[in-house]
Amino acid sequence: MSYQTPLTPGDDPRGESRSPDAIGHASATDVTAHLLAGPLSMGAVGWVADYFLHTAFLLPLGALAGVALGLYVVWFRYGREG
Repeated sequence: MSYQTPLTPGDDPRGESRSPDAIGHASATDVTAHLLAGPLSMGAVGWVADYFLHTAFLLPLGALAGVALGLYVVWFRYGREG
């Protein structure tokens, strides 16, 4: 098994370099996906839990937890310098 170095944002698996605009667009798309996926997925978990437990507070709680988780992932992945 050979070890490959991880790709940096400017690397392309085909060996071609990408423009800074393409890198910025990919990062913006990734951030948007994280910010949408968090509340949707955690809200869905809350909705299912509400359905089976016959409650009404887990959907908004799950959606809020998803927002917090999405923001944390974006901050952890893109907000740090270096």
